[in-house]
Amino acid sequence: MKAGALAWTLLLSPAGCGPEGAGGVASAPAGGESLLDPPRATPRPGDAARAKRRHDAARAALQRDDVVVARQRFEAAVAADPCCVAARIEFGFLLIEGHERGSFGGALEQFRLALRVAPDDPMARCGEAIVRAEVGDAARAEPLLLAALATPAVVGHAGRWAVASAALAHLEAGSGRVDAAVRRYGEVIARPGLPAIALANARVARAELSLRQGALDAAAADLDEALRLAPEQLQGRYLRAQLLRRRGDAAGAAREARVHEALRELVDHESQRARVDRERTIRLRRELADALPDDERPRRALLDLLLAEGRYAEARDELAKWRGESPARHAAAARIHAGCGDLVAAKRAIEALRYDDRGVRSQFARLVLDDWRRGQPQVTDEQAAAQARAWGEQ
Repeated sequence: MKAGALAWTLLLSPAGCGPEGAGGVASAPAGGESLLDPPRATPRPGDAARAKRRHDAARAALQRDDVVVARQRFEAAVAADPCCVAARIEFGFLLIEGHERGSFGGALEQFRLALRVAPDDPMARCGEAIVRAEVGDAARAEPLLLAALATPAVVGHAGRWAVASAALAHLEAGSGRVDAAVRRYGEVIARPGLPAIALANARVARAELSLRQGALDAAAADLDEALRLAPEQLQGRYLRAQLLRRRGDAAGAAREARVHEALRELVDHESQRARVDRERTIRLRRELADALPDDERPRRALLDLLLAEGRYAEARDELAKWRGESPARHAAAARIHAGCGDLVAAKRAIEALRYDDRGVRSQFARLVLDDWRRGQPQVTDEQAAAQARAWGEQ
């Protein structure tokens, strides 16, 4: 699954460790043992209060999109209390929702240990089913997915329901039930309240089936909408190149293939979290932004990187390539101009944002002045304070 699936994790389950009434020794999950099912002892209870604090901290980290800290806090939660079912379940979903490549084994372990404590927990069963589908255990996965999708808890959790539905559709397509898979992807697409990446992933999967069946117009419609929602959807870029080639648009196919290659290299590079080369990341982000000049999101991601590095002159050059006007462009322009020392242009950009809330306006103005000081180290404390007062009075 793609990295943007973090939005599904943000649709968190109710907080708390342990099931209602859970305790003592629980029976093992039903089913025969296999390489995916080594024997596991039932976890012993630990410090539930400490685990809950770590669990709450992990959820807070996810809310601010800090996956690394979230993982550390989930690990701390289950270490403090191995019977913290909620932490094990959410940790398992974190591992399978695109953040940790190849972590299906770890995810399955979390779900199965949760089931040792709470054998009937529908979310733990749902997670186990999704992992089994991902690793090719179709015989076990399909009945588990069908059972999970029939439970009110999973149906009521839009994100987890979407992941489970897509996993089942994938199994249906793989066994030749393409029409059933197309219908199921359609149900995901029609579900209200799903994040853009979930809808994009479902449309890309359905487009792939349409291409196999020769339904090029249907595939094109799904790919257009998917890439509007998520321009960095890697498989969508690849399929669009294939579609254009089949339609005889060699130039368009070549252009899309270049976008796909730039994006693939970027995804591969950024997945190596501990070894990310910042310069290479910036280069790849620039290539992607140049390849998609009409979409502001790749350019905005590049500018975020440059601003984080304090590289205001480079950011100004990239800002000039940003087509059209938008609040995001005005906000970036204000920070970039300030970092380059042009406070007049920075103030114009702030005014273009038309903040109704004076507090929000002041907070952003302070951020812009921080960029001014960072980009212009000769600015003194007295000058910065005077400028802040001048802007505050206007």
